[in-house]
Amino acid sequence: MVKPKQKLPMTTAAPEAGAESENNRIVSELAEMKNFLDNILQSSIKHSIIGQDLDRRILSWNEGARRNYGYVAEDRVSPKEASS
Repeated sequence: MVKPKQKLPMTTAAPEAGAESENNRIVSELAEMKNFLDNILQSSIKHSIIGQDLDRRILSWNEGARRNYGYVAEDRVSPKEASS
């Protein structure tokens, strides 16, 4: 526990601040990449793109799949991982 008059050394706080900043940068980059991939998935209307997990549950269903198979994403995507 730190006493009120005691000062903490600067080196203690700096790595934590740097790590937090690095984490924020990584989270931002991952969100940007997810957005990019979601846009590719949804903009492909001539080709069916159906994403499944290892248990063969459908995780994503694009507009091309809707046009080719006649089902909307809400009818095909597993409820646990609902994404379009």
